[in-house]
Amino acid sequence: MTIKNISYNLLLQAIKVAFENDMDIFKFYDPNENPKNIDDIVEDIGSKILEYEGSLYKGIFDEDKLIGYFVYIDNALISFALNIKYRVKEWLDFLYDSIKKELGLFICCLWNTNTRAIKWLQKKNMRINYFDNNITELICQ
Repeated sequence: MTIKNISYNLLLQAIKVAFENDMDIFKFYDPNENPKNIDDIVEDIGSKILEYEGSLYKGIFDEDKLIGYFVYIDNALISFALNIKYRVKEWLDFLYDSIKKELGLFICCLWNTNTRAIKWLQKKNMRINYFDNNITELICQ
């Protein structure tokens, strides 16, 4: 289990790996988009991340195998995902602990439709600070 800085091109690969075989992702995704497949999601997430100039890209590795990623700027977690095969307690704990170690106290804004991620962050003791018709903002306690 390691976290490494990665390039934007490797980030795109990490996004693809993270959502491979996750057919549920479409119901949790940005309600303003209509992705047809995982490649559409990779392209959309990648383009949205580029809007955050200066953001840092971290790859999550099982030995040398890229299995996920997270992206942040300052104390804001922008995007994160882990391959479906690794969404087990040990790896999910490692992901959250790694994010917390990098960012300290942080915020994360998610689409309201992404109930899976919202619930997971709440289990990690983050609380909802704000929400509207589209976005839920969570903060560390």
